[in-house]
Amino acid sequence: MNYLISLLLICCISQTGLAQNRKVHLPKSRGSDNPETFWYGLLQERTKKFGLSHLKDSPHQFHLRLWTGNEILDIWKNPQNTLKGSLIMWVEEYADGPSRHFFKKYQVSSNQVAHVTNLIDSTQALTIPSDSEIAKWRFGCDGITYKIEFSDSKNYYFKTYWTPSIQKDVAEAKKIEYFIQKIREKVNYELLWKTFTPHIPYPAYTIGDGSYASVAIWPQEKINLYRQKRREYLKSLKKKKRKK
Repeated sequence: MNYLISLLLICCISQTGLAQNRKVHLPKSRGSDNPETFWYGLLQERTKKFGLSHLKDSPHQFHLRLWTGNEILDIWKNPQNTLKGSLIMWVEEYADGPSRHFFKKYQVSSNQVAHVTNLIDSTQALTIPSDSEIAKWRFGCDGITYKIEFSDSKNYYFKTYWTPSIQKDVAEAKKIEYFIQKIREKVNYELLWKTFTPHIPYPAYTIGDGSYASVAIWPQEKINLYRQKRREYLKSLKKKKRKK
């Protein structure tokens, strides 16, 4: 029993050490040594909303988080050296005033996790610099920004890639696009999205980072119920403000 307790204490101490000692690597702004913090800051807010832990504080020796539109894929190696995975599907309510978030978490099978780790090894995608550090990478207002976070025992990395599909003559963009497309296929993103959408409690919600919205056709009774819950939500926010 004493041996078991000692072993557990050692594991806890080593995991705490991992979180405390990691060096944080953020992408640099184009033409500058200053870090690019916009997406990093936004994702820290979303991380809290979805009940996720920050990867720089992860207790695992390897942890990957891939943000693609309305999906968040996590792959990690637990203390037993076993690879695990989960996928969150989420949406943000499209409405005047404060918006709500709805999400569901799905388990990723061991076979799917194996496919992802094989892709990491074969493409070497995690070694590719962030888009702002690639000279030929172009930027625009629309499109989609993919975000990759990962940590090992000593480092935490955060990288972004704006719409790799439209980049011309950029080898890194082709690798990132292939990497993400294959992950979406292997983890069955489209099938899970079809399973997820009937549960969305909002008639309108934003897609991706808010570049456009999806609007559902609901019967009047369902719309009335939604409006009632929306009013209750706004009232609850006012009560919280009064208490402060």
